[in-house]
Amino acid sequence: MIARLLVQAWLLGAPAAASDVSSLRTFAVASPRPALCRPARQIEESQLWTRTRGGVAERYCALLGFGYARLTSAPKEALDFAEAASALYPEQPEPTVLAGRARLRMGEWEPAFAALSAAVGAKSRPLGDVAALREFGILAQLTSHLTAAAEAYRSLVPRVAFTEDPTLIRVSVIEAAAVLALNGAAGLADASLYLTDARRQPPVPGLDDLATAFLALCLDRAGSSDQAQVLIRATDLGWGLERFLTRRERARLGNGPEAAGAGTLPVEFFERAPVLVDGELHAAIAYAAFGRDPRLARAHLQAYLQTPGGKGPFKAWAEHLLATLPRSGPR
Repeated sequence: MIARLLVQAWLLGAPAAASDVSSLRTFAVASPRPALCRPARQIEESQLWTRTRGGVAERYCALLGFGYARLTSAPKEALDFAEAASALYPEQPEPTVLAGRARLRMGEWEPAFAALSAAVGAKSRPLGDVAALREFGILAQLTSHLTAAAEAYRSLVPRVAFTEDPTLIRVSVIEAAAVLALNGAAGLADASLYLTDARRQPPVPGLDDLATAFLALCLDRAGSSDQAQVLIRATDLGWGLERFLTRRERARLGNGPEAAGAGTLPVEFFERAPVLVDGELHAAIAYAAFGRDPRLARAHLQAYLQTPGGKGPFKAWAEHLLATLPRSGPR
């Protein structure tokens, strides 16, 4: 409510009170700063960026600040702020990026992809906005634009490595590997390289075993089965990976109407956990469990073959694994 009242005041051209301007600090730091909203001198970087311009530009920057601050908790409000900002400066890409990210959180994949596709790579945007680039990659794979997704992740991985957020780095690398692995031998090689490098970095609790499982999966698919098995035997993988399953993936493992309706369940977006190409988590769990828990491996291989990925380039790989799976006992 306070945010809306402040925005209304700016839109009407009313002067901002000192307390109102002060409250903007929290909102402004949550957003990437477009060129129009950056301080005039580097020494002023710690000051409120909306002070550097006046009038319409100040209201525009305030709208973006509020929009980014509401992005996670109230994406519909963030979309409203983005549209209001766009009305002030229609040629600027930042409101379109904010709108796309808001629509992603609202489950509107196609409009979100269209918005980010048009604006996320604009030359005037900050190169360090890795969150928007990651979300573009997610949207590209959710809407089956896998070439665009691969290009986005190839741009993202080197950039995100410079952030101070190890969770975002590891999540981005795992997502990138899941996309690139579908792009033939070269994609598998790049995915393996990304994951190998990630495993050399300091541990990221909760994500290391998933990265290891995907690296083993990539190596096996690329024909390096001995290396893959060394990784699997050195780690305790299998049931623990199921904590990453989404509602759709869990439903697919069920029986009867629940499994049949899995494809109709909405895809879930996570800011702090991987959003993977549909089916790839089933494949990773199946391979990790192959020699330890044939029943678990069988369930996930069967689920994988129901997904679009299971009908793609690794269908024969999954069918071979399923055919050679022992009924019980170790591999």
